[in-house]
Amino acid sequence: LGGTAILASGAAVVGVALKAGEYPPTGLVPGEQVMVVETGGPTGTPVALPMAGADPGSSGAVPVVTLAPRATVYSTQEPQPNSGGPALLVGLSVSVAAAGSIAVAASGGQVSLVLLPASGSAATSGVPDGGAASAMPPGPGTGAPA
Repeated sequence: LGGTAILASGAAVVGVALKAGEYPPTGLVPGEQVMVVETGGPTGTPVALPMAGADPGSSGAVPVVTLAPRATVYSTQEPQPNSGGPALLVGLSVSVAAAGSIAVAASGGQVSLVLLPASGSAATSGVPDGGAASAMPPGPGTGAPA
């Protein structure tokens, strides 16, 4: 099949066309793990998130809809220059159960991808869960090993 990976039983490949800002700025490569998030409500309005610590019911906030907590990037393709189209075309390997919802949201331009660490591996960003990256390099005086 010309280098095309074989899908596991119960999996499907769904295509999404993404604009800049709807995928990680580092880009995506086949095999990476992503979370698929719906970025708009049923009327296409942006999803509003409550501030941390706020009562979710007090602001009329809409919960974020995770369409697939973990999907695998199957393929990527940049459109032709000057096509006026999206910045990146991505094929995602997802469960058959999630494929329809992702396809519908993608057709309305309401999908974003969040890069995840590979399953079974530790995060390699150097940023602890919930923490912010430090501008100081590791070494003496930073509390980090040299």
